[in-house]
Amino acid sequence: MSEVDPYEGIDVNLDGEALEEARKPIPDVATNFRVTVADRKQKEDSKFPYVALTIQPNSTDEKLARRKFFLNLSFHPEMLWQMKDFRKACGLDIHVDARALLKNRNSDQDYVGCGFSCVPKIKSHPNDPDRKINEINGPFRSAF
Repeated sequence: MSEVDPYEGIDVNLDGEALEEARKPIPDVATNFRVTVADRKQKEDSKFPYVALTIQPNSTDEKLARRKFFLNLSFHPEMLWQMKDFRKACGLDIHVDARALLKNRNSDQDYVGCGFSCVPKIKSHPNDPDRKINEINGPFRSAF
C-alpha cells in the first residue's frame, strides 16, 4: 500500500510567501460574515459562560472565504448588550430572557448559519507589535 502525500501540489515551505499571505489581516471595510460554529464554554475562574463563535467571510474569493475568525458572546450581565446587538444583526429574537438562553445549551446553535456584517478592525498582535491581525467586534449590522 503506497502512502498518499496530503501536501501534493501545495507549497508547504514554512518560510514561504503563501503562509505569510494567509496571515495578513483582511481589509477594514464592511464585510459580510457567517457563523460556522457555536460552542458554549466557561473559563475556570468565571461565573459566566460564553458562546465561542467561529465565523468566516462570505466571499467569492476562495482564499478569503476559508479564513476563520473568532468572536465570543458573554453571558456576563454587563456584556449582554453585545449579545443583543449581535442577535439583532443576525435576525434572531432579542425579546428573550438571557436566563432562558443560558439554561438551553441548544440555543447556541441558533447562531450557526447566521449572516451579519461588521468592519473587522486591524490591530497589533499582543505578542508581536509588528504583526497586524484582525479583531471582530461591533457594531454589527444585518448582512448586505
